[in-house]
Order: sequence, then C-alpha cells, then structure tokens
Amino acid sequence: RERILLVFTQRTVGPDDRPARHADRVLRLTPLSTPQSTEMIRAILGDDLADQGALSWVRDKARGVPLFVSAFADFARRQSGPDFSGTSLPLDLLDLFEQSLSRLPGPTRRFVQAAAVMGSIFEPELIAALLDESPEAMADHIALLAKEQLVGERTNGSGLSFAHDLIREAIYGNLSKDLRRRLHGDLADLMLAQWP
Repeated sequence: RERILLVFTQRTVGPDDRPARHADRVLRLTPLSTPQSTEMIRAILGDDLADQGALSWVRDKARGVPLFVSAFADFARRQSGPDFSGTSLPLDLLDLFEQSLSRLPGPTRRFVQAAAVMGSIFEPELIAALLDESPEAMADHIALLAKEQLVGERTNGSGLSFAHDLIREAIYGNLSKDLRRRLHGDLADLMLAQWP
C-alpha cells in the first residue's frame, strides 16, 4: 500500500490569516533572503546582464517573493539596457502584467481575456470556438502567451493554465463589468451547446 501526502496551498493577506481548513501541519513560507533573491536573479539574467542596477531594481520590486523575482528579472532580461532609475519601468506586478499584455496583438489579448473568464485552467479549443478562431490562430495565440510567460501547459490533465493565479486575476480584474458579463454568458451558452 502506498502512502499519499496531500498538500494544499492558500495565499494569505495578512499575518493574522488562518488556514481555511484544519491542517495537521501548517508551513508558513517566508520571503527569500537577499542572497537567495540575488542567486535567482543571476540565474535568470545571466552574468552579462546582472549588473548592480538590475539586481537592486529586481530585489526592491520583488521583496523576496519568488514569483515577483522571476517576473521582474525576466522583464529586466528582455530590456535592452534600461535605465533602472527611470520612470518607464513597471511600478508593480500588475503594471508588469499590463505591459506584457500591451505588447500582444489585439486578437491575442482578446483570447487571453476570454481565457481569464473561463478560470485559472482553461480549454484553448473552447476559447477559440467562443471567438470563432481557427486552430492555427489559436496555436499562434498560445505561442505568444507562452513567450510572454503568461500561460503554460499543465503537467497533468488537459487544457492550459495561467502561469500564476495573480496573472489571471490581473487580466480578469481589468475587464469591464459589461465585457465580463457578456463573456461569461457567451461561454456558458457555448459550454451548454457542447456538453448538454
């Protein structure tokens, strides 16, 4: 008989938050230390790009959160000699995701917005059908979204998933109420038609 370890994660808002369910053991993750953050940043940037300005900027923005370290270091890696004291840099993670979205062509932005309505895990074929897109266009959207590190394939199960819940929340949160309502309704109609 094999033993199974069940691990549940929960993102908390403040130090007084408690797990939603009883747990035999609760592990509270702490931010990465400065040396750990620096090591992660250097691994993403490489030695050529890991100058002191880039390292300090990413560390200050990320505050030891691995997702933030990864996202801001990847942003720094893709820039060509940015001024890390400049005002054109993203202010926070939401601003960073919005900049990633703004680089995408309009049809790909609409694709990922519809995917955000479906949830953290989504079926790209269903989103393509919703938007009346061809399989080739769907593949192009997925390639662009993967390049921007917004979505990725699931390790098990079908469909795709957003790289992090915060990415999906940022995209979904920026949709107008009317667009959200319309996409939810159209998606529900399509799902009922496909799976009566």
